[in-house]
Amino acid sequence: MPSRESSEFERLRFIRDFTDRLYTFQAASFRSTQTALAFLLTDQQREERLGEVERLASKIEKSGMSQVGRLHYLRALDGSGRYEAAIRIRLNDGRSETSLIAYTQFELKALSPNAENPWGLKIDRLTQTVNADSGEGVKGLSLDLSSGGPGVTVQFPCLVENVELEKGTSLRVRLSTFDVSELEITSRGAAGDAHRDEERVRVLCSDRAFQFVAKLKDSKDGVVWPQLLFLSFRMNDGIDRRVLDRKPPRPRAKFEKTLEEQLGFVTE
Repeated sequence: MPSRESSEFERLRFIRDFTDRLYTFQAASFRSTQTALAFLLTDQQREERLGEVERLASKIEKSGMSQVGRLHYLRALDGSGRYEAAIRIRLNDGRSETSLIAYTQFELKALSPNAENPWGLKIDRLTQTVNADSGEGVKGLSLDLSSGGPGVTVQFPCLVENVELEKGTSLRVRLSTFDVSELEITSRGAAGDAHRDEERVRVLCSDRAFQFVAKLKDSKDGVVWPQLLFLSFRMNDGIDRRVLDRKPPRPRAKFEKTLEEQLGFVTE
């Protein structure tokens, strides 16, 4: 029987795969890829989706448009399998590119794996709305973590060189890097004698730095809903590393100030 951590990880992989495929297509392959994806939906939702694909297929194939969608964030709304996701979309109609953001809610149902659905999971009660993407970045981000609760996977748009944690941290992090870097963060409970309510995390790429706060909850208080499970940063969510690496100006000594006053020039 899989552990809670591994099952949470598999659910996250499934949802990321589903949302990326749902909002990504090429005109020539729209019908085939979206039809295959429909088998990851429950029966009623699958029939509705297949009807929608047939209605749109000819129009999209003639238009030559393409679309790429990537998961921006995922939250568990409660402990019963309800989720909320935001997906950033780039739509290209052959003349220009439009940035959109889709918000969707759904339930995750478990079933026996089969050839059409090796995951053993299906999507139910899927609702979605699509709006123009204002480009607003992630501001004032905090992650709620509890010992024994689900962790958070944070994706970065660059290759991470270093992760800076506070001394005596109670966080456990695991970094993986392919085209981009992802950081899995969990809480292992209080470290040492003192329990902190929050810890600051700084993640460094070659020229960008990303900073956020992990809020630590006592496991006896239970999981705080909704629970953030995944977040993807964009470049403009970080700050220039040169700002962090810049040394503060050296205090001028008393004799330097005296020379300035006497000779009328500024000492660097």
